[in-house]
Amino acid sequence: MLQRFTPHETDETRLYEAVTRNINTALTILFSIECILKIFGFGLRVNLLQSNYLNADDVLIVYTVFISFTT
Repeated sequence: MLQRFTPHETDETRLYEAVTRNINTALTILFSIECILKIFGFGLRVNLLQSNYLNADDVLIVYTVFISFTT
């Protein structure tokens, strides 16, 4: 019977997880600032209603922030 491989938690895996979590947080903050600047720069109506690219970008940012706070 095959056994499931479970790696041992080492200092390297904890460091990797911490670094990737910090990079993810930094990028989420950066893109959130970009989203806010687009809303102020282009206006709420233009940003949310007229451009499909901006809609997809904004939805991804909201999803990322939601996932960041729930995990």
